[in-house]
Amino acid sequence: MSYSLAFSQAILTLIFVSEKVDRKQYEFVPARKVSETLNIPGPSVARIFRMLGQAGILETREGFGGGVRLQKAVHQVTLLDIFEAIEEGKPLFKTNLHINVKDPRPQRLLEGIQKTLHASEESMRQNLGKTTLKDILKLGDTR
Repeated sequence: MSYSLAFSQAILTLIFVSEKVDRKQYEFVPARKVSETLNIPGPSVARIFRMLGQAGILETREGFGGGVRLQKAVHQVTLLDIFEAIEEGKPLFKTNLHINVKDPRPQRLLEGIQKTLHASEESMRQNLGKTTLKDILKLGDTR
């Protein structure tokens, strides 16, 4: 089980939109431009826009000259913000396992597995919370 491709696409989309607006190429970046340039299907771009808009990360404008731009500064948007907007509380590991045994040892082992996987996911979430879009944008700077 893994998270959806939309999470990675959303990060890439936000970076693309940020760059286009910062370079004054667009005031609002059209969905079609995002779709064509990043090779993301139009319906997926629309879904990503909707989810990020609902989370307060993207601002949208309808009609001529419409599209999206970031609603917050890049240093204010963490990868965890994006993750939560896209994955909407879905767990990485599904651990609702039920075993039919009378011995308590297998049940304790199952609980141990669940705790370990939950701790792994929580660690990932903490790391995502420490990384902002600004940090990602710095990775593209020449050294």
